[in-house]
Amino acid sequence: MSDDPEGLVTLAEAARRLRRDPEGLRALIRRGKLTAKRGNDGRLLVRLADLPAERSTGLAAAAEGRPADLPAGLPDRVEAELWDRLVAVEADRDRLRDELMAARERAAGAEREVRVLREAWEREKAQADELAADARRPWWRKLLG
Repeated sequence: MSDDPEGLVTLAEAARRLRRDPEGLRALIRRGKLTAKRGNDGRLLVRLADLPAERSTGLAAAAEGRPADLPAGLPDRVEAELWDRLVAVEADRDRLRDELMAARERAAGAEREVRVLREAWEREKAQADELAADARRPWWRKLLG
């Protein structure tokens, strides 16, 4: 919900804009440090302009949808820088995704190789066990069959 003429927003919207927990805002309302009223739909509507003084600098910025510590002329430059960072992060994400896929393919190949080697080892072990059993038989059993 956007701002109405009285400067009221829903509790959820106020929490999102101010990057605060909704329960923390409810506590400010209970202590009388923040003004709120129930809307026609029963939801709490918060007046952001009534936020305590230590957060008042961030209030105007929050109402404009920008971070509190940014000067008024800075958002375009910050947006451009953030966009560049986003592009770089997405490129890194894509590169890491490709590396992950390659690593998964190598792991699958290694698992196949391990399976083949294990089967060969089991065949060799069975043959060695057979030879060992034959070696333990008495000579006369070997002669008579």
